[in-house]
Amino acid sequence: MNNTLNPEFLAWREAHIRWRALMVKYRRLCRRPDVPVTTIVACMTATEQAKSACQRLKRPQAAAKEAR
Repeated sequence: MNNTLNPEFLAWREAHIRWRALMVKYRRLCRRPDVPVTTIVACMTATEQAKSACQRLKRPQAAAKEAR
């Protein structure tokens, strides 16, 4: 039995984890009054880029369901 994950799924999973981690970081930065705006903007930009990368990759199971 093969226990390795599909490389496409692994790429999507890594992108998704990065996007979610950046979202948490962004929310935490926004709550702190001592954080400079430039830091918040940089984090927001990175979050948006990670989200678009995640959407470009498409989750492999979802792509397989669409093919049916």
